[in-house]
Amino acid sequence: MIKKIEIGEILSAREARAKFAKLKSDKINIIIKRGKVSSALIPINMLNEFIGDEKFKELLFEIYIREETEKR
Repeated sequence: MIKKIEIGEILSAREARAKFAKLKSDKINIIIKRGKVSSALIPINMLNEFIGDEKFKELLFEIYIREETEKR
């Protein structure tokens, strides 16, 4: 099941990938997509921090939460 969430995000996909590269979740990932650009993975437990940050509301991005069915 995929749940769509729309919140702001000021980072480019490359910047987000670099900033959050070390953060991973085995079961749930948040995938930030900017058009056709590749995505960044963020742990579900970090989501509230991002949504609560006003600067992330400046630009609207599409964020999907995907439940991982298998560990990679």
